[in-house]
Amino acid sequence: MIEIDASTEFSDDAYGEITALRYSTVEGRPSGFAMQAAPWIWQYFDQADIPPDHRRLLDVGCGTGDLAAYLLDRGVELTGLDRSPHMLEHAAEKNGEYVRSGRAMFVEADASDFRLPEEFGMAVSTFNTLNHLADFEAVEKCLASVSKALVPGASFLFDINTRRGLESTVGTNVVIDTDEEIIFRKRIRFENRVILYATGCFLHDGRWHRYRETIAKIFISTTELRRALLKAGFESVVFTAEDFRTEIDDPEAEEIARVVAIKEKM
Repeated sequence: MIEIDASTEFSDDAYGEITALRYSTVEGRPSGFAMQAAPWIWQYFDQADIPPDHRRLLDVGCGTGDLAAYLLDRGVELTGLDRSPHMLEHAAEKNGEYVRSGRAMFVEADASDFRLPEEFGMAVSTFNTLNHLADFEAVEKCLASVSKALVPGASFLFDINTRRGLESTVGTNVVIDTDEEIIFRKRIRFENRVILYATGCFLHDGRWHRYRETIAKIFISTTELRRALLKAGFESVVFTAEDFRTEIDDPEAEEIARVVAIKEKM
């Protein structure tokens, strides 16, 4: 049995060099979370009424740039933001052509406290980035930062793990054993968060890499999230299905809640 010290700080393991390499490898697959969300986000952006001089998208918690690559390949101009220099290194390398042409920019910054020199016509945040923040106060600061970065009437599309989604994983032990990776995952509850411990190895460019990370995810109430969005300057908050268009009545009944928030038009 694996013993985990739940009093340990859990912030940095999830964003290191080897972890970034694994995320870059896994998320580029068709089954990766980014690749599943990308077509819906692209469709929303393509059909959105965005002023021509603000058709640039902000990707908050862009990770290794797989969602960015999908959107850039379809003509979107994009700025990706992440706190991990290792993740950003992969994102910039993966999208080097667009970085050199000026269509893409990748910025190291804290999602809970950032300012950018330009305004955006739309923002996204995928793979439950908000659950990875330190506490709900950090979530509120993130929403305020995103709101300030958007033009009036712009949309913010993002997803979170609901309480139900996180609690359903507590106490689970998962073994992934494929030709590309052998990973053991265990999840425990500690105070107001769920801790994921993962260890194993994965294959990249013909070489096996040892991998270990610890991730803390906080619980986020969808009711409190709605209030925080309205306080941050968003006038419309809708919880949706995977397509970011079909409204759902009870987001707490879902394991993943997807949100479309529209900034006040002033």
